[in-house]
Amino acid sequence: MWVIFILAFVMYYNIAFSARNIQLDPFQWSAHESALWYALTRPGWAVCSMMLYFLLVCGHSSKMHFMLTNENMCMIGSLVWPSYLLSPIIYMNMYSRTQEALFMTNIGNCVLGMGGMVLSYLTSVLFMYFISYPVETSFSKSVRKNVLGRTY
Repeated sequence: MWVIFILAFVMYYNIAFSARNIQLDPFQWSAHESALWYALTRPGWAVCSMMLYFLLVCGHSSKMHFMLTNENMCMIGSLVWPSYLLSPIIYMNMYSRTQEALFMTNIGNCVLGMGGMVLSYLTSVLFMYFISYPVETSFSKSVRKNVLGRTY
């Protein structure tokens, strides 16, 4: 099983750094080579992810299981849904109000993008603590059955 694990990470590494040549000189590759690269790297990334999930589900990687069931990772995982809901609102608000969005440069795009990510995660934490958590707990308390005459 270690062979699958090592193969997945080698493929991840190759896919991640094979785009460096395109980024250095974008006109070096023909349209056919570029289309072939995109057609092979997307499924390759999916195959690598499936190989790692296969190892995790079959119980062959206790370290990966420990890492993914850690409390901190679960906290980060619970931020995915609010970030998914709130990030388009934040990005559209940021890009419609700044002058840098009109004349997009590489550094301006990086600053706006990173600022949008940080703002999305901060608002997601606020959303989770002040909206999501109270709604979930009140719903679970109202739906929970009364066991042995106890009130919660």
